[in-house]
Amino acid sequence: MIKKVVHHKITEEQKECINAAKSKYNLKIKAFAGSGKTTTLVEIAKRLEGNGLYITFNKSIQNEATKKFSYNVDCRTAHSLAYQASKEIIHNRIEELTMTYIKDLLCIKGMHGYEPLEISFFILKLLRVYCNTDRETIDESFASHGIFNIIRAKPYSKYQIISYIIEEAKKYWQKCWMKDSSLPIEHDFYLKIYQLFKPDLSKTYQYILFDECQDASPVMLDIVTRQSCQKIYVGDEHQQIYEWRGAINAFNNIEGETYYLSQSFRFGEEIADKANIITKIKGEEKLLRGLECVNSQITSQIPEIHTRLCRTNSRIIQCVIDNPKIPMHIIGGNTEVINLAKSGYALYKNNIKKVRDKKLKQFRSWEIMKEFNKKYEDPDITFLISIISKYGNYFYKIILKLESANYVNEDCAKIILSTIHKSKGREWDNVVVEDDFLIFKKESKIKYTIINKIEELNLMYVAITRAKKKLLLISLFNTFLYKLKEELKSLDVQKNLN
Repeated sequence: MIKKVVHHKITEEQKECINAAKSKYNLKIKAFAGSGKTTTLVEIAKRLEGNGLYITFNKSIQNEATKKFSYNVDCRTAHSLAYQASKEIIHNRIEELTMTYIKDLLCIKGMHGYEPLEISFFILKLLRVYCNTDRETIDESFASHGIFNIIRAKPYSKYQIISYIIEEAKKYWQKCWMKDSSLPIEHDFYLKIYQLFKPDLSKTYQYILFDECQDASPVMLDIVTRQSCQKIYVGDEHQQIYEWRGAINAFNNIEGETYYLSQSFRFGEEIADKANIITKIKGEEKLLRGLECVNSQITSQIPEIHTRLCRTNSRIIQCVIDNPKIPMHIIGGNTEVINLAKSGYALYKNNIKKVRDKKLKQFRSWEIMKEFNKKYEDPDITFLISIISKYGNYFYKIILKLESANYVNEDCAKIILSTIHKSKGREWDNVVVEDDFLIFKKESKIKYTIINKIEELNLMYVAITRAKKKLLLISLFNTFLYKLKEELKSLDVQKNLN
């Protein structure tokens, strides 16, 4: 269900934020899950003079905000600002690029044991990385970027591979912005162009409210921070789940006094305690507080009506297979999930012409996809390979089940299915969280995960904090939380010894 506005008494934390905003100085508000950040921003806007700009990452959040803010606050996404300014050069060129397209257009060659498709994978990755940075050009300064860490070659060979990738990425970027170019571009491309234009928003707005700023990429942050008007940044760094799109922990890169919204109005203490395991292991000292009057609970019984959150679309396929007759609804529609299943099976049967899913369309065969995924592990592909390998030639019957399942509107469903990414900004009474996280299945030491898999921990936090009344965590999820809890105890003992 979409969040309903419930009017609570303004908390002391919210009052502190409102009073601080009236000072006209920049400030940062760390707002935990369900803590009333939109209400706080609306109250702040009522007390500030002049015109305001509310920027958010998500179109649906923008639409909801438009209904809540007064007429003098312009609610936009960063991409809509950029699109408006550069639509004349965009035309109808926006589409998702693929490795295959890059390979064929630029006639990419293989080198030092790396196939043309693999080189194209890195070129596309570098283009996306560049578009989310605040850097002016694609140049050799990217050679040390983390995306190249997985290249295994001798030093000079690796240098040659990376130099080639940088040169080809630069070539595509220059081609796609040539006058009258018809080359496809992704949404982040025109956001990058907007940033390079160095827009001055302070001529129009006296203050900027930057919501969900934990999902800000350096390019978005650069657009906002260079403005001379007052800036109020709001977000929850524990909900940063778009690092793969270039998001950074913006709170570490912006100036302003820090304030907290730590009282959640969504759930009670039991759910808050589970979420705090994750925030504490990441070093957060402030605790998320549940609302005493909300009777939420951790349960071991699947509620009859519930929302089931999955890490991958492939697990959604499995959930539909397991519940074909139950009235269900897939957030975002069932087309993407069915398309993934059909394309996966077509690839498995070597029927390349029927592969429609963009992610899978890049592979010429099932074996090539499997080999590629061993190196560059994609959660969706990993679980898709597992499902199709399990059913083999009988997977076509699974597709029939997927197509004929009992799909209904969300408000009529007994099971609502969603990826965790699509659940962000939503809440439901009863939530079941699936355990299709790669980090649960690997034998990596817990310390390695805590340091290197922050985004996966954040996805866990987002999933836990979608529930209002009942929360059920499937087996491996619970086991992993127990490991985190034990690690916290170990860390506490070490602190006491020191």
